[in-house]
Amino acid sequence: MDSKGGSRGLYILMRTVQVALADDIVTDDESAMLKVIESVMGLDSGSVQDCFAIARGDMMSPFNDTDVEEHTNRKLGDLAMYQNVLITALDDEVITDDEMAMLDVLRRVLRLQSDEHALMVEQIRLLASRSNTSERLTERMERYLVRHPFS
Repeated sequence: MDSKGGSRGLYILMRTVQVALADDIVTDDESAMLKVIESVMGLDSGSVQDCFAIARGDMMSPFNDTDVEEHTNRKLGDLAMYQNVLITALDDEVITDDEMAMLDVLRRVLRLQSDEHALMVEQIRLLASRSNTSERLTERMERYLVRHPFS
């Protein structure tokens, strides 16, 4: 376990790992999303594996009820982390149902509001318009929004 023990970043990663493990299969795309969370939250490199162990019941959870309440309060950088994970999910041609579920749990844990999500979508569109792959990223974003409008 990292030196941060029951840190907020570890809590967010653990909640996302639990969703990724719901079907007992973690794809390369899901792993990439988990690695982004691990990196952006400043966690040690073994944190994803620790969260797998916690989710499977092989390791004791470092979180209690008080931690959970504290860890769901918005912090600086949360929106940037979510945006990075969303871009990672959009990187391939399809956002799977499992990836959608991971994004959903992140939105709930981070208490992301619909206007904040809309702002991130516009930022991604702007980013796409400035890159060589803009058309593909924009198309993937539109498919994502059609399949999964923010509710």
